[in-house]
Amino acid sequence: MYKITRKPFGSHHIVKLTNEDTGEYVSVIPEYGAKVQEIVLKKDSRLISILDNESDPSCVTNDNWHKGEFLIPFPNRIRSGEYEFNGKKYNLDINMSNEENAIHGIMFSKEFILDTDIAGNSITLRHSYDGSNQGYPFPCTV
Repeated sequence: MYKITRKPFGSHHIVKLTNEDTGEYVSVIPEYGAKVQEIVLKKDSRLISILDNESDPSCVTNDNWHKGEFLIPFPNRIRSGEYEFNGKKYNLDINMSNEENAIHGIMFSKEFILDTDIAGNSITLRHSYDGSNQGYPFPCTV
């Protein structure tokens, strides 16, 4: 019922999970934060892409809008990259220098491991974060 394909996309790969009965699919880029590149759904007899993403591979790493990316462990902005947790202060890297903010987490560009089930009906993307960023020293698996 489903088909999993993998094809080059610039310096990365796109993994596509397609429903062979409907033609609907989702495509992701595991090597760049498990970015959801495309979701295509069927309406009536037409396939419709519901995401606004770039088709040019060079735009993946230069996407200031973070389209389709997992914003982990925080979405939006943290002013000056500073926050307090359990009475301790932490400083995240400033990655939006024009506003002096930390923005959209720290895992959006990390490599995720791709697993497929034996029947090829699903994909699982996983990243084990070791807590090495001083601004977020909390190991976790996503």
